[in-house]
Amino acid sequence: MRAEDGKDGGNLTSNETDGFKFAVTLLAAFGTISYTAYDYLQHTAVDNNWYSFFCGIIPVALILVFGLLSYILIKGISLEVRNHIKSEHLKKWASYIYLATFLMCITVLVFFLCIFLWVVVLDHENSISINLLTLIVSILSAFILYRPETVSQIKKIIQTRKTFNYVRDLLRDLQNILTIPFALAIMITISLIIWLIVFQPVLHSPLQGHVTVDMDSICYKDGAPIPVLIQVTGPNNGLSIYLSREEAENNLTQIDLINYLKPEHSGKRMVSGNNNSILSGNSLGGGRYSVFINTTNLTREYYEIKSVRPKYTKKYGLKGFYLLNNS
Repeated sequence: MRAEDGKDGGNLTSNETDGFKFAVTLLAAFGTISYTAYDYLQHTAVDNNWYSFFCGIIPVALILVFGLLSYILIKGISLEVRNHIKSEHLKKWASYIYLATFLMCITVLVFFLCIFLWVVVLDHENSISINLLTLIVSILSAFILYRPETVSQIKKIIQTRKTFNYVRDLLRDLQNILTIPFALAIMITISLIIWLIVFQPVLHSPLQGHVTVDMDSICYKDGAPIPVLIQVTGPNNGLSIYLSREEAENNLTQIDLINYLKPEHSGKRMVSGNNNSILSGNSLGGGRYSVFINTTNLTREYYEIKSVRPKYTKKYGLKGFYLLNNS
């Protein structure tokens, strides 16, 4: 009998250790994958939809990382506590956090995949549609949350206990009202709030790569066309090109604009600016764009060419040059 008890205890310890090892391994894998993805986006142009998909996965990963770190911390403390009752109590909370973490990740992932399907596949890319979908999910969560027995328990606790004198009493009261539907609704609501808060900052974070404008020189003779090569890394959703000239008191005045260059290569067809005689450009594919500046009718001044991606205006490419006398 004692041998069987020892065997069962050994299996239990082995299972707990396996869960701990799995959490640590998952965190290490996440760190490696995150660095690889970041490095890839800094050096490679990717389709805008795939970039949005990657940014939508990040809030899920952050929930996973925070939950696993909390699990590892509490689990580690439980292994060091000598009091058996406290140790078992901590292990129980660690198990709750472990399960809740994966449940929240699955919830946010399903929610994001629904939004991605709605925006990309069904082509409803506007904030009203996304907010409407979020509202529907929130209402469903609130419906799950509202249960008469749960509300009555909360009222009873509020009426019988004016203040929580001890953390232990608070945890006991929470344990009494945290039924499975109630806990599920709370986790869904928290998960969606986290995703909505994190997604937009991540979308416009340094993950979006760079826009680099490359010119052979900073001084050019008037009358000759000036070639400009632009390289985009990160989300490649096209470019807008602006050409400005320095006027009096160092003020820049825009003199031409290419509203939009598509990211796909369009053969030999060039897109001209609003002033057809100055700017023209085309996409070469792979995040590379070729732009030409016709200097025939330009005066000898200082100029700046600026390239901006739609929706990602914080990072742009800028280059200045001087137009000199041809003599």
